[in-house]
Amino acid sequence: DGIQRLVSAGHSLSEIRGYTLAQFEAFSRAVVRERRELLRDQAINLRAAQYDKNDFMRYIKQLES
Repeated sequence: DGIQRLVSAGHSLSEIRGYTLAQFEAFSRAVVRERRELLRDQAINLRAAQYDKNDFMRYIKQLES
């Protein structure tokens, strides 16, 4: 699973083969952390999509500032 996770994140198999165990674990943790942040952001955006028009526009303006 770890190798697939890194490949999905853009690491090449040849790069992964050259990683030390510490590097592999650090990169794996970073990929998992990034994925969790993405899922959190998607959940926030799904919730924001249910706002009324004015609240949603305020949310969009906040993202753009």
